[in-house]
Formats: sequence, C-alpha cells, structure tokens
Amino acid sequence: MLTGIAAVAALAPAGNAAAPKTETLRIFEKTRSIQLTKADGRVLTQLPIAESEPQPGDVLDIVFDLFEGNHARHDRTRLGSDHLRCEFLAGGPPRCVSHATLGRSMLVIEGTPPRVTLGTGRFAGATGRVVSAKEVRQAPPTELAHNDIDVVARVTLR
Repeated sequence: MLTGIAAVAALAPAGNAAAPKTETLRIFEKTRSIQLTKADGRVLTQLPIAESEPQPGDVLDIVFDLFEGNHARHDRTRLGSDHLRCEFLAGGPPRCVSHATLGRSMLVIEGTPPRVTLGTGRFAGATGRVVSAKEVRQAPPTELAHNDIDVVARVTLR
C-alpha cells in the first residue's frame, strides 16, 4: 500500500508533472495509552474514562500503533504511530488534531470533518479526508482496546 512514490516522481522527466494519485488508506489504530487532562490540571488515566466525562477545557490524548488493515484483519508488522489530541470546547465538537507517522512520513489531520492539513515525506503537499473512523469497542471499557479505531482515509498525493 505505501509504495515509493518519491522514487517514481524522481524518474519522471523534467517538465512532465505527474498527475496526482489518490490512495485509500485502511488503518487499524490499536490504542497504547490514553489520558484525560481536566481543565483544573488533574490527569485521569484509570480506565474506564467515562464517555460523559470530558467537559469544556478538558484535553484528551490517545496514542495508537498503526497497522494496515482493520481490527479483524490487519498486518502483524506495525506501520507507524498516531497521537490524537482533542480539546473540548464550550460549544460544538472538540477541536482534534492527529499526527500519524507512516513509515518515514507523517500526515497531520484535523478539523470536523477530519481533513489532511499537512504532510511530510511522501505525504508532502497531500490533501484528503477521513472517510470513516469507527471505534471497534469489542473490549470492555476497562481495557485500552475499547478505544481501538478502524480508519479509512482518501489521500491525494502530489
């Protein structure tokens, strides 16, 4: 799935700009740590962190290992890591930003709906959006796996 686009671009003749290529990324995000920092500075790490718990001013940080595929069928080799940070606001949805490393590259995704806003390496200049992000919830709330996510994103490479 994650091939050497840069190598192909380097071989393209000068003056012949390659057409953008759109890829669908299917990624299983396996939760490794989670914490909720309350507006008063208290840090909650004990699971379960109640879903009704976040209040305006709170910040949720989750770290994931990334695997190609989904929760039911994914590679055994870790593809990368992701840090998701959501700030809860007084009105509307939380303000979230995700920094996902995939190999030697990074994608930054933020907003509602989630959109690619920045990239490095093979994702430099990329655009795109998250098509779906579904919490797996096959484990009880007392386990980290309760927060695992299947993500599908469409990314257009330059």
